[in-house]
Amino acid sequence: MLIDKGIETEPPTFNLMENDHIHHFPIPNNVEGSVDERPRMTCRAQAPKGINRPYWAPNGMKEVMKFNEKGQPIEPPHTVAKFSRFLGMLSQEASYFPINVVDWRHLYRGSNMNRAWQRIKGTFDWTDEITLELEPKIWRVCEMKMNDRWKDYKANLKKAYYTPCLHSPSAERFHCQDGRKRATASRKNRKALQIYHTTGTKSFAQIRHEHEQVNGSKPDCITFFTLTHTWKNGEPVDARSAAIIDEFNTKLKLYADRNEIITEQVCHNVYADVLGPERYNRVRGFGTGVVWSDVPGIRTEKKRICREVEAITATYDEQIKAANIEIERLKMEASEREERQRIEQANVVAQLRKKQTDSMVVHNRRMQLEVENMKRELMAAMMFAPMRAADASIVEPKRVDVSQACVTKTEQWTSLEIQASGEAKNDGFGVLHNNGTADEMVYRPCMVNVTGFSK
Repeated sequence: MLIDKGIETEPPTFNLMENDHIHHFPIPNNVEGSVDERPRMTCRAQAPKGINRPYWAPNGMKEVMKFNEKGQPIEPPHTVAKFSRFLGMLSQEASYFPINVVDWRHLYRGSNMNRAWQRIKGTFDWTDEITLELEPKIWRVCEMKMNDRWKDYKANLKKAYYTPCLHSPSAERFHCQDGRKRATASRKNRKALQIYHTTGTKSFAQIRHEHEQVNGSKPDCITFFTLTHTWKNGEPVDARSAAIIDEFNTKLKLYADRNEIITEQVCHNVYADVLGPERYNRVRGFGTGVVWSDVPGIRTEKKRICREVEAITATYDEQIKAANIEIERLKMEASEREERQRIEQANVVAQLRKKQTDSMVVHNRRMQLEVENMKRELMAAMMFAPMRAADASIVEPKRVDVSQACVTKTEQWTSLEIQASGEAKNDGFGVLHNNGTADEMVYRPCMVNVTGFSK
């Protein structure tokens, strides 16, 4: 029994005489009746191999693979091939992905994909930190690959075993009007395919990795298209590929004639001009699992609703940006205003302190002047005191140097002896303390000239 993607079919009859493999087998050389005495080799019919199950992670062994930045396996090549077959086999297991489910998204929303991923994850060696960081992208690539394998498996089962109007009503969906429309559109699209590639069983990710290992840089989209659509001798695989490559070269020559540098963005623009923009969130030439956001610089298809949403989003972003700028401006103005107020307050406080200091200085000076004036007035009064004392029958002092003096003052109706004593100081003046005798008389201390008295 031969296996074609999980479908068992009868082995075709094989006739050596009807094929071009006769030269692989020894043919007896009978010349003029002679018989070749060499031992003859007989061809046996090879036994069927059974189900083609990959030898993947046997006995709990962990498989080691290298992935690119998009989560696609790239090396070693034999391990990548075994992993691809393992995903195809896993997508055919009904315990994970039953065939009676109409839409793959039902499996995606349920726990089926999670359980399948746990089994896949258990076969990898995650000791590499780079591989561990790429786990979400690896999960996405595996999910998309198994989705494709599951759909192919169901299509092959339907083609081999399904008879219309024979099974339950749920099977009639394949022959409803919508199903016929999709089948017709698929056949039409397949017939319209004009471009074929020469990669064989190698994935685009592996080819990109090999090119990078040999040339030291990643291929641009035009170089990769030429690499995957030409034979080893450099000839294009078909006429349509040849026309596309010629158009690529013509447009690139225009840039070279203008002495412009051929950058990766220029290659993306030329690629989109010739083959059109990218559609359906897929990127041509990168394989399964790569979306628009993974390849910067590409030109994508924008439908009307997408353009409207993008315009609204751009307007909203501009409004947000303008609002943020206005907020920053207001914050700066508020900060500057607060700084000016702080400086003004500091200046006002400094001025008030200066005024207070000046006023205190003026007040102290005025007080000193007043004290000096009072002293001068008192001294002047004390200078004229002896003259007034003579009129009041007080002994007129003479200028005799003494340190102590007694003055007898007799007023009308009273007879009091006033003693004044003190020590002479600078300029012949002294402070006299007044002492009463019988009736003490309050006498204000003053500065008098006590340099001499005459009795």
